[in-house]
Amino acid sequence: GSVMPPPISEPLVELAQRDGFPYPVPPGMRLQTLYQDAQVKPLGWLSLVEWPQTQLDGTTVLTYRTVCRPPAVVLMPTNSKGEVMLVTTTQPGAGTYEGFVAGDTEPGDPSIFYRAVKELGEETGYIADEYHLVYFHQFAASIQWFAYTIIATNCHKIGEPIADIGERSRPYFVSVDV
Repeated sequence: GSVMPPPISEPLVELAQRDGFPYPVPPGMRLQTLYQDAQVKPLGWLSLVEWPQTQLDGTTVLTYRTVCRPPAVVLMPTNSKGEVMLVTTTQPGAGTYEGFVAGDTEPGDPSIFYRAVKELGEETGYIADEYHLVYFHQFAASIQWFAYTIIATNCHKIGEPIADIGERSRPYFVSVDV
């Protein structure tokens, strides 16, 4: 089954101080412990992980490789009216596009929820009363890269988005008819 942590309804500072909050750890983050002989080679924000791999016929391939990148969070923020937040984002090289608030985790993040609160605040100037992990998946079988989908409920504005020279976001809410 999936791991569903309790809702979080703490101020950002208290959440940032939380250490070891339980959440599913993707296999890509555990390669060093799963494969005793694994060698990790840092490649900037990616890592190349190599280990001996026993095949189905019992033979051993000397080196099996995969690339790991930090997990990402994708937020589906809602407000008190039940509307869903989308953002219009502009990035150099990517142009302007519509989507959800998202971002990669960074070394030192104590949990995916810490990153979710930080991304929501920085990109939109909003904070939510609760954060619920609803899904996580791997983007591609050949790369250890996971995304955690989090619903952030009852979002309210606490300030302006933090300006970033590499990204500009404009949040807006839309009604969802079900």
